[in-house]
Amino acid sequence: MRALSTLALLLAAACSSTTFAEPRFQLSPYVAVHRLTGDASAATPGSGGGGAATNNAAQPLSAFGQGDRDQDLCYRFDVGDGFAGVRVDWYRLGIAGDPGSPLDDGYGAYAAGDEASMRAAMDEWRLGYVETFATKRTKLWDRPLALHAGAGGVFASRDLSLTARRSGDGLVERSSFDGENLYAALRLGARWQGVSLDAEYALCPDVAVAGDVDGWLHDLELRAAWAMPYVDVTLFAGWRLATLEAATTSAGARRTADLQLDGWLLGVSVSF
Repeated sequence: MRALSTLALLLAAACSSTTFAEPRFQLSPYVAVHRLTGDASAATPGSGGGGAATNNAAQPLSAFGQGDRDQDLCYRFDVGDGFAGVRVDWYRLGIAGDPGSPLDDGYGAYAAGDEASMRAAMDEWRLGYVETFATKRTKLWDRPLALHAGAGGVFASRDLSLTARRSGDGLVERSSFDGENLYAALRLGARWQGVSLDAEYALCPDVAVAGDVDGWLHDLELRAAWAMPYVDVTLFAGWRLATLEAATTSAGARRTADLQLDGWLLGVSVSF
């Protein structure tokens, strides 16, 4: 709660910045064409519900049929000057895996050699603020070119589930992870003739506010956009790469996930 209160105070103080002198509001629905890779583990509980759990080696998600891309509709809302400001992002993921391959080791109640498919699902909320600290104005082909650099922070809250279903009897093994983390963020941008290029890198240096998500987490997003003339509409395309580490204990058995999310982002922004 202390971290949330601190972030709220920072965002409130930011409203006095020149970034909000003439605020621009942007609503951006977009499609994320993404995939989830990495590995996960689930210890096998002791027999009869008692005794020590048996730790198992981490299994690649590809063994559960994960690895293909799927698409989900996500939303972003920005308030600021078009480069810096406050951003709220709701990112959601739902990828149903293909049939799996024989496991090399146990996974919860599954034994080595079992086959199971896995569905991955995640809801992620990100609240961030970036303030411009440097601007350079020049020309490109005799047209104005503006270069910007900004820095700030991001608060991320996630609810992730990995639900495996064994072939044959349909036995389900579900790992659930949730967590809140704080990131430091750096944003670079260029504006020229209605075309904009942005790159943002966010780093969480093992700062877990609460929950199961921890470790050094990385989040990189690249974006190119074109503002349509005479209308307050912008088309954009981008790419995101993010890492996620999580661990929890359920019924005395440890479950872990070491994941990487990557995907294309295609959408439209409406300004008002």
